[in-house]
Parts: sequence; C-alpha cells; structure tokens
Amino acid sequence: MDVQAKAIGRDKSMTELLVIVIVLGLLMASFISTFLEQEEEINDVGFSALANNFASQVQAIRGQWMMDGKPSRLILKEVSGRQSTVVVNDLGWVTAESCQAIWQSVLDIPLTFMNQPVGVVAKVVVGEDNLDLTSQTHSCRYALNELIFFDYMLLSGKVVVNKY
Repeated sequence: MDVQAKAIGRDKSMTELLVIVIVLGLLMASFISTFLEQEEEINDVGFSALANNFASQVQAIRGQWMMDGKPSRLILKEVSGRQSTVVVNDLGWVTAESCQAIWQSVLDIPLTFMNQPVGVVAKVVVGEDNLDLTSQTHSCRYALNELIFFDYMLLSGKVVVNKY
C-alpha cells in the first residue's frame, strides 16, 4: 500500500507540473502575441521621445551658442568631463557635413533605435527664399520606416515629428 501511495503521489505531482507548464506556455504566447501587435505603436512612441530629446538638445546648443557670443563652433562639456565640438550655422542651429554627423553631434549615440538602423535622408530645397543656401542641406529626415520619422530643419532648428 505504501508503494501504491507513492505512485499516486508521483502521478499527481507530474500532473500538477504539466498543468503549470501548459499555463505558463499559454501566458507566454499571449504576451508575445500582444507585444507583436503593439510593436509598431511602441516604436512610434519611443522614436517620438527620441525626437523630443533631439529637439531639446538642439535648443540647448543654440542657447549655449547665444551665451557664448555666437561662435561658429561650440565646445560642449559633459558632466563626465568629456568635451565635444559642435558646428553651428549663422543662425545658431547645429549643422555638419552630413545628416549622420548632425545626429552624432546632437545625440552622441549610434544611428540605431531598438536594434533597428535609422535611415537618414538629406533634403535640399531650392526656393525663392533669397538665401544662398541652394548647395546646402536644408533638412534631415531620420526614419525607422516610411511611417515613423522626424525632420530636423537646419534653417529654423525645428524638429517635426511625423504624425500619421
């Protein structure tokens, strides 16, 4: 009888273990399904926050430019003691030889977001604005895809987040 009770106890514990594994599997499947459904929205919200950080940094750099007497280059000092040089245009907005370099000057992070590469497009606008800037980039677009992106306008310092 003692052997039979042990066998029943083992069967009961194996059944309980099997039920626990099945419940955990269902919960994990539910979580993964929900996450995949929300991934686009998560990327959109996160990238919008990154765009807001970019805009704040651009404004801070312009404020520093004004306080330093409007030089063409700023030397920024970080809390860690590290220094970086940022080039600004005549209007005080961050500029560089490429949009990738602007990203690096402003954010000092790689061109990736949540392990996805960030695409970069330099936009040149030729218009009747009487500014002789036709050979210069007027804006940079930083994009995760065709729906999630923001534009940085070099002549106004504006950062425009796409709202689809």
